[in-house]
Amino acid sequence: MGDSDELAVLILSGWSDGPLPALEHSLRQRGLRCVRVPLPMPPCGVYWCANPFLLLLAGVVWLAIYAWNECTLEPFVVFAILIIAATLVAARLCVAGVVRFAECHGAANAKRLLARHRVALVVGFSWGGGIAHRLLASRGWRGPTLLLAPTTVAMARCALRSPQRLDEARVRVVLASDDGFVPRPATESLYEAVAVVHDDHPLCGRAARDAIAGASAELLSEPVNFVS
Repeated sequence: MGDSDELAVLILSGWSDGPLPALEHSLRQRGLRCVRVPLPMPPCGVYWCANPFLLLLAGVVWLAIYAWNECTLEPFVVFAILIIAATLVAARLCVAGVVRFAECHGAANAKRLLARHRVALVVGFSWGGGIAHRLLASRGWRGPTLLLAPTTVAMARCALRSPQRLDEARVRVVLASDDGFVPRPATESLYEAVAVVHDDHPLCGRAARDAIAGASAELLSEPVNFVS
């Protein structure tokens, strides 16, 4: 059984809260409980001490610095260049590992809360939108989902993978017309129902608030099958 029989909305935030405080206020007025998902994001959070890719990345950076210093010695120039090239490749792979580690950790935190609450809606903003996308793609959640300026494409590029298109999921997406973090054509191609408003990434303008309110009301009107 869950911790409460009260209907809840799972909130996955980004580096900032953007439009989430206003949305949470309106959801609470509708009698819904808002539950925040702890999402460690690189490079923040004490949990990153357990991230093996950070230690590996630190070693790669040290090796690159050492190789660069060796370039001043003529006999080692070719060897140093090869090491630098190899360390750059290794560093890129480590960055991908760091992002994938963060995604898995955030998705696992969300799944634990999904098992504890009767969740009527999942809302993901920015980085949290990318984690919510991962939940849907992995079928960890198939209920109504609202994605606000999700950085799904950017996260996938950093993680060296292709984002999965969500055809059957009950998803509404709100994007900003002037968003430096979310490439619109690539992001729009992942979803069926997308609304684009004249705003920037935080989605705090009037048009964004109206679009978010309409999308959340539409999703909350859909039936949800709860699993205890």
